[in-house]
Amino acid sequence: MSVEELNSLHQRYIDLSAKFKSAWTFHQFLQGLHKLLMDGEFSQSSADFQAVYGLLKEVSQNLNASETDRVRSELEMAERRLMELTRLLLEEDSKVSPSLLRLFFQRVKNYNDSIIVQLVKFYLYGYRSMNWSQDHNDKIDFLITKVAEEAQGPQGPWILRSKSQMRQIFESLWEMVGSSDFGPDDLKAAQHQVDEFRRRMMGVETFDSLIEPRLIHQYRECKVGLGELFFHPDVLMSIVETNIDLRNHIQHLYRREEQRIVADYQRIFELEREVTVDSALDTELSTFRQEVESFEKNLQNETLSLEELARLRQHVRDLIPRLNGLREGEALFVPDDSLSRLEAAETEEDGTETLEASPIDEVLSRRPGWDEELLFEYRRELVNALDGVDEDIDPKSAVLSPELFPYRLEPREVMAYRNLTQGATDCNRTLEDFLVWGAALRSRSMEESEEIRGILDDTAITKEAPVFLRARLTTRLSDLFVSRFDHEISQAITHGDLPLAQDLQLLRMRLLREYTGLWLQVHRNK
Repeated sequence: MSVEELNSLHQRYIDLSAKFKSAWTFHQFLQGLHKLLMDGEFSQSSADFQAVYGLLKEVSQNLNASETDRVRSELEMAERRLMELTRLLLEEDSKVSPSLLRLFFQRVKNYNDSIIVQLVKFYLYGYRSMNWSQDHNDKIDFLITKVAEEAQGPQGPWILRSKSQMRQIFESLWEMVGSSDFGPDDLKAAQHQVDEFRRRMMGVETFDSLIEPRLIHQYRECKVGLGELFFHPDVLMSIVETNIDLRNHIQHLYRREEQRIVADYQRIFELEREVTVDSALDTELSTFRQEVESFEKNLQNETLSLEELARLRQHVRDLIPRLNGLREGEALFVPDDSLSRLEAAETEEDGTETLEASPIDEVLSRRPGWDEELLFEYRRELVNALDGVDEDIDPKSAVLSPELFPYRLEPREVMAYRNLTQGATDCNRTLEDFLVWGAALRSRSMEESEEIRGILDDTAITKEAPVFLRARLTTRLSDLFVSRFDHEISQAITHGDLPLAQDLQLLRMRLLREYTGLWLQVHRNK
């Protein structure tokens, strides 16, 4: 075997070993992805890779021997098998969307940068042999940025790691692309495109300004349009810096507008309870609820996309005017027979029409954020009971006191009341107030459930008793409170406050238990 032949086979062995390493890493990644996020098992067996590894090991032991033909034959066999394995991996990868890739790395924390670099190399080994798509570019863009960014806290902000360290990685990737058909002007133009998008995106001050002109979408198209220049170290450095700055900017915009976004869709839920809707609008509202659930779930997982947020905002803009129009143009509740009979009974009681507003009119006369008028008396009674318990008593003991035991409170609700009355400054007073209202709602639900169970005449079957009217309003209000609990739990998890999330989840389940029991009493078949 000549020195030239030996060097050629040795280099071929090194290249094939590097490809094998990246393919094996990608195989492990797909196995983990299937196990965590996808239905079914990943069909490709590890034994296929073990066979290739065995061939490469055999080659390494014979590289210095005189059996040139045998070494070349084993390398060719290993290369053919690895090409087939790579083809199957790429086929499986086509089922993995960029959002699924992001979700995987959000869920899995025990990985190191070298693993991500190997995933990038796997894509690059097949770069010239496959149809490079927007999805491929989005995925490799995400992976490279993930290697380059470093979080300054649980929720950011993010900064770029050592530029010298990143440049070494970027230069190794550029060598794999192996392109030299670009001149200084091409490189300068590519950097200018990226820098111009960075300037435009950092200059926007609202989500609407970022979403409506489709700036993000145009930026993604720009990156895939760069072709091989995307991987040039100078261009890639500009892209990664822009990606990190954009992520921080989006987080800043969201935090600044978070309350308005939540208020928008909570307003939809309020209007939904106040109007009579047709079947088409009812279907649309059901779809909207699913969008909100997806929004809060993805917000919790940090996989929320701007496209999803844009759809939600647009849906809000479409629904609020329509629901407001219904509220202004027709009765908010269509009086049913039970309500008519209730009003008639009140009139017959003293032989004259009462000048006081009916219960439903009182509900509709003013509509604060959570329909506090439905709960005002219950809250006042609850607050009086809370006020009668010594503040030095531990909340866990306080809920068992004679004053509070009938309300079946949780210690966290006692804490919420004390935070409000003692002027605590390190708490979210809006949330604390909501928790007290939630306790009052449970109290009303329990009272109405007991009253319905105590009805022994025909009104328990025909649902003509006044309590059924009140209970219907209570269940609709409870539905809104559950949605608010869902949002507050998502926010607590997103901001890393797991103890608060657990407290809120307990209170949500307590409310659900009372709410569902009352709902069944009101809506079960006659």
